[in-house]
Amino acid sequence: MTENTTSTDTNIETALGVSRAILAADWAGLDSLLAPDFTYHGDLGEPYTRDQYIGFMQAMKGAMSDMTMDFTHIVSQGDLVSIRFVTRARQTGKFMGAPATKKNVEIRGIFMRRIEDGRVVESGRPPTCCG
Repeated sequence: MTENTTSTDTNIETALGVSRAILAADWAGLDSLLAPDFTYHGDLGEPYTRDQYIGFMQAMKGAMSDMTMDFTHIVSQGDLVSIRFVTRARQTGKFMGAPATKKNVEIRGIFMRRIEDGRVVESGRPPTCCG
């Protein structure tokens, strides 16, 4: 039982480490947490490669000021970690073609991250509606 708990705790820390690295703009740290064949699936359209994901996060972090994240629920089973989050920030730069609005934004969602050998190999956000 201790081995499973330790593995689960390690996977949770690895999964949370991705979000923490983005918040800190620690791109080398983020790079070290993502497997070379990392894939992101979700609300960005086509799946993103590791380099595309890092670039997208750099653009988002550059456009958003005072970004914080609350991790409200974390569930881990096997190699999967599910994280319910609330992100708050102020859009102070151009992002995805939209000019800076200086408005506060709040994003709620769930990340699911799959961990292999201490690195995230897959991450995504499940659809928020049916259909």
